Amino acid sequence: VNDSSPIVKGKTGLVNVASLNVRDEPSINGKIVANYVRGQKIYNLNFSKIAEGFVWYSYLSQSGKKRYVAVGKNTGKAENDDYIKF
Repeated sequence: VNDSSPIVKGKTGLVNVASLNVRDEPSINGKIVANYVRGQKIYNLNFSKIAEGFVWYSYLSQSGKKRYVAVGKNTGKAENDDYIKF
């Protein structure tokens, strides 16, 4: 079988805050389903959307569910205090 669909490999991010919530939707009202701590890596992050003043990225969890993390406030560029560094 020849599958010509591209495989999208996302960015790897390094958590830059003491605790980073993982949510079930790209919203501060999304249910917190996990969290990461400073220094942990998150793999295959892809831009999701800008909402509620934050830039949200998503990834697929080991269970195959889409999960969302806020990378930082929406300033239009990378900032030193972003929650995730790329």
